[in-house]
Amino acid sequence: QPDSNLSWRDYEAAVWCAFGASGVPIILWQLGETLVRRAELLQYAAHRLPDREDEDDTEYLSLNGKVHILKQYMLSIAG
Repeated sequence: QPDSNLSWRDYEAAVWCAFGASGVPIILWQLGETLVRRAELLQYAAHRLPDREDEDDTEYLSLNGKVHILKQYMLSIAG
């Protein structure tokens, strides 16, 4: 015979707590991995960018410049 003291609201609250308890560590882990990858990419880009004092550096700040740097990084780690 089921326990009649457990209401559906209590059950729903328990399910949401379990969902949050299982999901939060995964989300935090993914955010941490993203930050590490971004830091590595920025460090790689800082070492790979040529010193160009005579030209405008906005090319490297543009989206195309970032995509180019990312492609070069992916090619370098692929072998």
